[in-house]
Amino acid sequence: MDRANIDYYNNRYTYNDEFFKRLNIEPCFEDLKVMDVGCGHGALCIYAAQKGAKRVLGIDISDDLIDFANENLNINHLLLKERIEFKKSTIQGCDEFEFDIITSNDSFEHIIDLDDCMKEMIKRLKVGGLLLIGFGTLYNTPYGDHGFTMSKVPWGHLLRSEKRNVKRINKSGDKKISSMTDMGLNMWSAKKYKKLFFNSGLEVLYFDKMVGYRFISKILKLLSKVPVINELFTLNMYCVLKKV
Repeated sequence: MDRANIDYYNNRYTYNDEFFKRLNIEPCFEDLKVMDVGCGHGALCIYAAQKGAKRVLGIDISDDLIDFANENLNINHLLLKERIEFKKSTIQGCDEFEFDIITSNDSFEHIIDLDDCMKEMIKRLKVGGLLLIGFGTLYNTPYGDHGFTMSKVPWGHLLRSEKRNVKRINKSGDKKISSMTDMGLNMWSAKKYKKLFFNSGLEVLYFDKMVGYRFISKILKLLSKVPVINELFTLNMYCVLKKV
């Protein structure tokens, strides 16, 4: 197994407790059916199974990440194998329903067809079930381009048009793109995400933005509440939704 992938998996596994802390929830996975959308290396899926989930499905569109997740499962977590499945798939390609909990950690900013994805997640959630969603960095924030445009200053990608950002990326590497969505960034605003959650038809049990515990995070949180500049400082969002 690749050392870099192992280290990344370990970091993501350690982050699970932080993820739920930021959601202001202590989830009970015991005997529940769980799906993780954008499962990546599979750390949250392993965590849920270890906490007693009876069925865990992790989906991602990356071959490499799903391959690692399965390899890690087979080598290091063989006793969990009967309860976990990692599958390369979109949510639309998933034929399972009646999940008690559906999670998504640091994926929403990368999902291009997010409106449809959200509808599909809701369809697969049982009545009374929870959606646990947290993600960042949002596109309009200092490094919301995720480094793809190689900007040397914060918000540098916003100082250029999308066309110029695309040209910059195409000039720098082998991958040729026609829009920023080709890099896996949907470029949604904080306002648009919030509208998605509050118009979903689900009960919003918890919602917060710019969640963090360092001093700088608290400063950014204050700035994220200022109407004129809030988009520029809303780095992340965390939301708990319930199907009623």
